[in-house]
Amino acid sequence: MDALILTSKISFDGENIFYKNRQSVLTRYNVSRGETTLYENIIARDFCMDEQSIYYVSRTDGGGVYSCDKDGNNKKLIGNVPAMSVTCDADNIYVLAGESGKEIVFSKSGW
Repeated sequence: MDALILTSKISFDGENIFYKNRQSVLTRYNVSRGETTLYENIIARDFCMDEQSIYYVSRTDGGGVYSCDKDGNNKKLIGNVPAMSVTCDADNIYVLAGESGKEIVFSKSGW
């Protein structure tokens, strides 16, 4: 497994550890198989997860906020805002806007 950067966010879903590698590429490490998978099309400033999806701030388009399935498929734009960070709970996605520093809330049922 790639060396983890201690300041990176790490998520565990019971089978896989998700993290950003040194190039900010979202990476999945399957614990039981010892396999590492790079999500080469996801260069993330920040990310969070729920039971079904990964939510992330893209580094490649000025900080847009996206969702995708845990396998990296079905990428969807949630908000075209220059974001710095993203968190989520069961109902909402919370984004810290880069320019204003304000929190923006997207309802998961709204898109």
